[in-house]
Amino acid sequence: MIRTLTWWELTLAAALLLLAGSEWIGLWLARRRGLTANVSRLVSHGIVLALVLAYAIYAATWTRGLEGGDLALRLRELPTVNWTYVILGLIAAVMVSWDLVALVHARSRGLTTNVSRMVSHLAMLIILVVMVGISVLKWDLYLDRVAETYREGIQRSR
Repeated sequence: MIRTLTWWELTLAAALLLLAGSEWIGLWLARRRGLTANVSRLVSHGIVLALVLAYAIYAATWTRGLEGGDLALRLRELPTVNWTYVILGLIAAVMVSWDLVALVHARSRGLTTNVSRMVSHLAMLIILVVMVGISVLKWDLYLDRVAETYREGIQRSR
């Protein structure tokens, strides 16, 4: 189950990387052509790309840590709280939300008519929420395994 959830997590991370990467490339090209002077969006999308890449690496590493060998030995090496995922996911979600709010504000003032950016930012936000939800579910399964390992150890010692 954890492997399947991680596969979904990595698939969503790949989709998110494609969306954020295409936004970043579009912004970079627009700056080169002189169509925009906005640097903050370029930086924020770069940060989102870096955060999602780190998130995907942590997800893959964590799952590899649970595979093979004795679970009780590996449990000592893995963290007991998934702050790594939650913090990366939440920071990326806040950054995407901030860009989405800025875009809605710019549209309401008539500064832009770009709808595709709004749709891609909304899709990125939904993907991030689902990714963090999968991470929390995966961690709950992991903690159930930890509790089960301790129960087995206590029963064997009796």
